[in-house]
Amino acid sequence: AVALSGGKCLLIEFVSFFLSIGSVRCNSVERKIYIPLNRTATCVRLLNATHQIGCQSSLNGDTGIIHVVEDEEVDLKWVLEEGPHAPYVLLLDGELFTGELMQRLKGSSRISGLAVAIAKPSPSRGFSPGLKCPNDGFGVYNGSYGPEFAHCNVTAWNLLGNGLSYQDFGFPIFLLQDQNETEVIKQCFQTYNRPRGGSAPQYPLCAMQLSSHMHAVTSTVTCMRRSAIQSTFSLNPEVVCDPLTDFNVWSAVKPINESDKPPPDSIVMAAARIDSHSFFWNVAPGAESAVGSFVTLLAAAEAIHKAPRAQALPRNILFAFFQGVSPIISSSS
Repeated sequence: AVALSGGKCLLIEFVSFFLSIGSVRCNSVERKIYIPLNRTATCVRLLNATHQIGCQSSLNGDTGIIHVVEDEEVDLKWVLEEGPHAPYVLLLDGELFTGELMQRLKGSSRISGLAVAIAKPSPSRGFSPGLKCPNDGFGVYNGSYGPEFAHCNVTAWNLLGNGLSYQDFGFPIFLLQDQNETEVIKQCFQTYNRPRGGSAPQYPLCAMQLSSHMHAVTSTVTCMRRSAIQSTFSLNPEVVCDPLTDFNVWSAVKPINESDKPPPDSIVMAAARIDSHSFFWNVAPGAESAVGSFVTLLAAAEAIHKAPRAQALPRNILFAFFQGVSPIISSSS
């Protein structure tokens, strides 16, 4: 199940006047102190049978003083230990968005959000938020087929996997897709927020508000139960989570009679997945990973169906294309 909510990323310049009026704010004042960021993608909340993973903000969004990470060790020490203006929203270049860095930020009360500038070109070392052993602990990788298969002991399918897609972060994470908007944030940091000579900057400061609140929590079972209760007792039910559903597609070279059980070893199955998952909503560079097997299987199916003696093959061939095979869902594994 996936929890969806409209995401909005705003840049704020804190000025004395803004701080003095507190929550009293009219539209004309808001336009002077808020700069909306329009080309963004958010990390969303995902659920499975037992856990929640992903990211979300609090109900009204999370705000923090902007700090641009340029020197990883120096800047992380500042925001996690020394900086006097916590909580902070960090801006990272895509090259710095790694599993090791995220582990250092995870669970810190001094971090209220993260903005990641899209890496162009893609990181030279590659990037994968999946696991090194996709579907680890399930199917052939659960140990019952022998130690050589358990946890991909022999073959690690995804050497670049850092597992970020399977972790639960307590703060919102956004991808910045417009270089110009990223430069606006960096310039505001350089002008107002950058520590100079080891001394903390003084107000006014730039801050960022990240809003991506989602209602789903705990697990798919809990969330679907809440949605059912809403639908039953409310005149205007609010959907708190949506199931991730789709259709599998299959075709056989020879007709299959559904009422007859096929003899053993009479069918050869050729299968491919046609889905993928991504850390950021609607940004799916991983979709390319499914194209190779998908196109190859389509070409093989077309060639065999056109073969003159396809119906005389000793075994039937079943071509199947599965949705929900990405390890984060694993519905057909």
